[in-house]
Amino acid sequence: MRLTREGLDSLPIGFCVSASEVSALSGQNRVKGIHPLPGEPRSVAVLATLQEGQYPNEWLDPSHEALLYCLEGRIDRGSRQKVYNREWKSNQEVAGSGYNTYPVHVFWRTSRRSSYEYAGKYAFRGWVEVGVHQAFLLRRMVKTGDPQGS
Repeated sequence: MRLTREGLDSLPIGFCVSASEVSALSGQNRVKGIHPLPGEPRSVAVLATLQEGQYPNEWLDPSHEALLYCLEGRIDRGSRQKVYNREWKSNQEVAGSGYNTYPVHVFWRTSRRSSYEYAGKYAFRGWVEVGVHQAFLLRRMVKTGDPQGS
């Protein structure tokens, strides 16, 4: 099976991809973590490295219902410190998914040496500070007919 824009909605949990495959869908540089996907319906893909990464991304529960995923950050040339801006386009794309407006397709891996695995569709639920980093709280999207939510 090949990763396609049309196939994202039916992608099986655990499907493995490379950053290059996600980059080919988005047109973004493969080293970026946030990939707004062109076309309709609107969606975003994120690539989360949980260990050995630049950011402290982490699952909040063993069932992968909630993820802390760091905002795009950049090194300030003057201070040499990482800075975050919630208004940057890529960060706004993730935040715009809030409360099931459109999906954030989460792909994750434990280390840089492994492939990314598909975790499913998530949506923005809030902002969180993790040490000096700023993060999104992403929760698995509510399924139609599920009054409890996830």
